[in-house]
Amino acid sequence: MVIKNLEVPKGEEIRIEVVQVLIEQLGIVKSAYFFREFMYQKLDYLEIKEKIFGEKTAEEIYDEVKKKKEK
Repeated sequence: MVIKNLEVPKGEEIRIEVVQVLIEQLGIVKSAYFFREFMYQKLDYLEIKEKIFGEKTAEEIYDEVKKKKEK
């Protein structure tokens, strides 16, 4: 399978959108609590990625997600 014209969104755009959605859905107080507790912890994202996905390619992950959505 070949995925054409796959555009990866910019990290900053995603962060802004997530903040907006959280505030809209949870309100400012719960959102602020969430950010304080969970967002500012030092994490090794590459280590987390390795634990979750291992050596899978983006295409393999995409295929798995697509199959699960079809069920």
